[in-house]
Amino acid sequence: MIEVDEMTVTLSDDPVRYARLKFAVVLPEGGDSAAVGDRVPVLKDAVLDVVSAYTAAELVGPEALASLREQLTAQGRSV
Repeated sequence: MIEVDEMTVTLSDDPVRYARLKFAVVLPEGGDSAAVGDRVPVLKDAVLDVVSAYTAAELVGPEALASLREQLTAQGRSV
């Protein structure tokens, strides 16, 4: 597993609101952590793109977070 430093993302709210988040990349057994580590900046950009499209209200509750997790997982697989 590769943990990524905490990030602050500007949400699409007006007035401006922010989300603070941290994520980790879970590697399959035998996965190449060096190869994934080299892609962390691209993964962070993908997270910024996905999360910044949300409002704070859209991120509240377990269902919203599960949906966000699914989107981020799909985005991470395509990077």
